[in-house]
Amino acid sequence: MRKRVFFSYSREAESYVEDFAPLFRAQAGDPEVHFYGDTPFAAGDLSEELRGAISNAAVFVCFLNSSYGTSHACLEEFSIACDLQVAAGGITSTERLLVPIVLDEEGKAFWNKSTELGAPAAWARKLLYSNLTDRRTGMHPAPIRVDAGYNSPIQRRIEDLGRKVRRTMSW
Repeated sequence: MRKRVFFSYSREAESYVEDFAPLFRAQAGDPEVHFYGDTPFAAGDLSEELRGAISNAAVFVCFLNSSYGTSHACLEEFSIACDLQVAAGGITSTERLLVPIVLDEEGKAFWNKSTELGAPAAWARKLLYSNLTDRRTGMHPAPIRVDAGYNSPIQRRIEDLGRKVRRTMSW
């Protein structure tokens, strides 16, 4: 499978994901990153086109925030990724990886609820579950400073996540 990553996120997380992506990509072996907005969907073909875009990605990264669990598109993406992970062999799969990134308390609640409902939370928790909330408040994503030469703890956590993805996927 090609070095391809699918980022699933709500509109409210878009600027955060834009800051996250270059830090992650640099350490993950420079994979092709697919953003939902990059997919040209024909009218009425959303599910099949979306399934195709997600199935072509080796890694599915979901940015869980207050609006992720209420977004129809995000929930569909998440469901497709979970189905594909199960079909690939679950936690033992070396072909697929589901990476949840918690950005706020509501995102954490969504992930916990997914665990209760039988989503493959144990796979990601065992592998690459990442909580990027502000450790002081726990309520918002920790800020990513993109200033040249500045290396914050959150940047190091994102870079470490990228390295773990590269090692896990053997890229």
